Amino acid sequence: MQKILLAIGFRQLEEYLKKQLKEFLFVGETVYREGILRAIGQKKPDIVIIRETLEGSQDILSVLYEIRAKYPKVRIVFLAGNRKPGDALLATVVSYGIYDVLYGDKIRAQDIIHIVRNPNEYVHVQHLQPKVMLDETRNQVLYDAPDVEQRVITKEVVVIKEPSDDDSLDGALEKAEQREKDEDGAALVEGKEESDSSSLLSSSPPLSRSVDSRENPFQTNWISAAKEAWSKRRKNKEGERDHSLLSSSDATESSVLREREASESKRPSLSGTRMIAFVGARHGVGTSTIAYAFACHLAKKGCRILYLDPSDFPSVSYWYEIGELDLGLDQAIALVEKEEYSRVKEMICQGELIQETQKHHPPSLDVLLFSQVFMTRRDRDRSFDPYIIKDLYLHLLLHMDYDYIVVDLAPSFDSFFHYTLVYAKRVFLVLTQDIAVMGSGLFLLNEMRKQYPHQTGESLYCIVNMFHKKALSLREMEACMEERLSFSIPNVYAECIRLQFRGRLLVPALSAFVSEFNKIEQVL
Repeated sequence: MQKILLAIGFRQLEEYLKKQLKEFLFVGETVYREGILRAIGQKKPDIVIIRETLEGSQDILSVLYEIRAKYPKVRIVFLAGNRKPGDALLATVVSYGIYDVLYGDKIRAQDIIHIVRNPNEYVHVQHLQPKVMLDETRNQVLYDAPDVEQRVITKEVVVIKEPSDDDSLDGALEKAEQREKDEDGAALVEGKEESDSSSLLSSSPPLSRSVDSRENPFQTNWISAAKEAWSKRRKNKEGERDHSLLSSSDATESSVLREREASESKRPSLSGTRMIAFVGARHGVGTSTIAYAFACHLAKKGCRILYLDPSDFPSVSYWYEIGELDLGLDQAIALVEKEEYSRVKEMICQGELIQETQKHHPPSLDVLLFSQVFMTRRDRDRSFDPYIIKDLYLHLLLHMDYDYIVVDLAPSFDSFFHYTLVYAKRVFLVLTQDIAVMGSGLFLLNEMRKQYPHQTGESLYCIVNMFHKKALSLREMEACMEERLSFSIPNVYAECIRLQFRGRLLVPALSAFVSEFNKIEQVL
């Protein structure tokens, strides 16, 4: 029988865990950080459950380091505070080899019980430790953005701009970089405890670097990555959206930055590509209709969009005859496996080419689907290497100049599902008023919150599609699911079929979509 030592400092939770985990032997509790190492030496536990906000003056990372160094066979279950993936403390904990990590302002007791019985592996927490990209000149890594080197500029710089120049991506990047520097400091996240034994509310100690609560994994290096991508893009003078930057090699001459094209003024200024996922609770709830229509909606507003559907039979392919014979997602994966990243763009259906046959298709909306050859092959194999999928996603996010990547996702829990949920800035779960769909939606929500804890709160929303007033009301659905349903799209199924039959896009033809999409756009 394995022995457990509790370092939680929450009496009601301790009693609850003892009642539920009867297959384990509880050998003691400690209420101060300084007593953890002494208790481990005396009690010889197999598992120690440590809460980040346990009282004491000793640094929590020092405690964890000492345990790993002196008692390497002791398994640590670490309960962090209100932190997000990409946080320096979480990344450090994972680097210590501690994989049983739970975090958030509310940690359910059931989740603690589950992780005690079912230990995590590295794959379950790899999103907490971004891939380290060392800046050798400053000896800093990805989740600790390097400081900007201060230099005195002796030449005169003349900038010609109009009031609308605030939309410039260069200006937005400089402001974001400066804001990141200004925010560098200590941040204190306070929390409170509740008496409910089924939940644990915790607060966080002072951090050495503040963290944006809405940031995704790998988000902390978006600014430098986006500036690098934009500098490459700016060198290509063929695009209509590029800056015209006139500079002289002589340091005494002036640099003049001209305003970009007037059509570019509508495009939002972003510090990196953002991924948006539309996940269907079940097949047939209209996920593809909403995802593709929303991608068109953003493209009509001047954004550069990539629509990605990793399913075997994408609906968009036969709605509008979009897709290449032998070019597509499968070939892009093969190129990434060969490390031929420069050719990945060739596998994407460009919006300008699609518009030649589909005049209503926005030219700034590119599409990435499986090739026709792959989809018609009987022996097609979808068992792609997960790390290749990860590399493809990172390439699309970091090195392709899209504003948004809209992913039409089926609830398949494969590698595409996993990495989409890891990198998505916003996730929209599509439901209908059908009871079976609502049940599937609840199951999917629970699984996503269990496996992807960062996809909660401001990043996860529910959409009710094909809403009919004579069926269940939104309030009844919310009471049944105990979830807030943020958006509802009316039942315009007949109109959708009519427009698709005529080869017309759903946006802006349907005002019902446009009004609701404007609301969705506000939460991006």
